[in-house]
Amino acid sequence: METPYATPNSSPDSGVILEADQLLLDKAASGLSLINLAILVNICSVVLMYAVSPLLGLLALVGLVMALVGIIRVGVGTKAGTLMTVFYVLLMFVPYLNILILLAVNSRASNHLKKHGYKVGLVGAKKPS
Repeated sequence: METPYATPNSSPDSGVILEADQLLLDKAASGLSLINLAILVNICSVVLMYAVSPLLGLLALVGLVMALVGIIRVGVGTKAGTLMTVFYVLLMFVPYLNILILLAVNSRASNHLKKHGYKVGLVGAKKPS
């Protein structure tokens, strides 16, 4: 017989997700979609910078802001740790390496969300029904 005063179980295997955990997962999912868009903006800005005009390289600043916000949201949502999140944020300021870092963070966030039942796609992640 279970006691009604027991602490709720929120492990991924139990199928029960607490509201606070759900808010963190939602934050990670929104950060993942920002990271995906930042990757697209960064790649497009590099291509446009060399193909059309060097001024279009300023579009990379938009991608940088999106990447920074996305990394922070994913770091908080996946409980990655402050030191790792700060390390990723600092690496965003290194040209061309930032796209590789975004892909690594994207992979970690995707795996974390898949483990918790989210369906991860190209644009972002959907909540489990």
